[in-house]
Order: sequence, then C-alpha cells, then structure tokens
Amino acid sequence: MEPHHIDSQENTTGMLAPDESPHDAPAGASAATWFAPGRHGGRTVVVEVPAWTSDRLGDTHPAADPDQRLRASADHLRERGRHLTDLLPALPPHDTPLLRAAHTQLTALRQLADAWDPRTAEAPLLPPPLLTRAHLAGIELWAHRIPVRAAALLRRATPDPDPRLTTLLHTWCTHYRRRFHPTWLPVTRQATHHANTAEAAAHLT
Repeated sequence: MEPHHIDSQENTTGMLAPDESPHDAPAGASAATWFAPGRHGGRTVVVEVPAWTSDRLGDTHPAADPDQRLRASADHLRERGRHLTDLLPALPPHDTPLLRAAHTQLTALRQLADAWDPRTAEAPLLPPPLLTRAHLAGIELWAHRIPVRAAALLRRATPDPDPRLTTLLHTWCTHYRRRFHPTWLPVTRQATHHANTAEAAAHLT
C-alpha cells in the first residue's frame, strides 16, 4: 500500500449511533462527548488521522462471507473483554479518571460487539453487497484496538499493575502487528487526509 491510498481508504468501523431513548446515566459509547451535539440538533464527525496504515484497509473488493467475519470480530471483542473483566477485582477500588475511562471502553466494546454481530444487531451495518474487504478489515482492527486501549488504561490505573495485564498487552499487540503489518504514514499525508475528510464532512451539512 502506498501512502496516497489513504485518501480513498474506507474505514467504516461500525461505531455506535446514538441511542435515541432517554438515559439518566448513559454508559459506554453513548456517554462520549461525540453524541453531545445530537442532544441540541447538531452532528459530530470524528476524524482520526492514522499514523499507521495497512494495505488491508485499501482493499475495496466485495467482502466474502461478511456475516461470518462480523461474527468472528464480535466474538473476538467479547472474549478479550471477558479477559479484562476477570482482572477487575484485582484492581484498587478507587474511582479515578483512568479507571472510569477503562470502564467506558469495556462497556463500549460490548455494545460494539452486539452492533456488529448479525445474530444480535438490530440492523446491518451495510447491505451485504456494499461491504468490502476494507470495511471488514477496519472492524477487525477495532476488535484488536479497543481491548488493547482498555488494557493499557487498566495497567496505568494502579502503581503496581497486575503482571497479567502486561502479558495481555504484549500478546495482543503482537497479534495486532501480525494481522495488519502496519506501515508508517508520513505526517504530510496524515494532514492531507485530515483536511480532505473535514472538508468532505462540511459539504455534507
């Protein structure tokens, strides 16, 4: 994959749409500031500029057996979430910003798994003919990335981290690299992608 491929890269990750039902205490992804403008008639565009990319994220061929791939990514996310949840009792009981952030990640990964999984999703992410290999690669990438982020937050939440968290982080990061073979994206391409995406979003309003 060449750096310029990022301009046409598809990066659907299946992030949650805001829940329209009222919540006194929203949790997980629905608690994020992403959805705050929606309560006032606005919209949010989250532009994450990738520092690393992968040729899998530029493959626009139609996806083969997307339901099986979506189920696999959802189950992967749930399994890693269970590993992390099992470690929570070993953490200090203090309510800290890092622990709250980790709990938000753990809630969000369960919600995302249900949104991706054809067995539990209320509606498909995209009609099957429109799903590409790039879409599924992006979803698989998030199935790796979110548990890694949650594990890192939990590890930082205590001055004496559980060694099992360190082991999980090393193992999961290794799996991540093997699956995606990341390639560094030059900063000039990152900035161009950010500007192009923001401009395209503005034209949609």
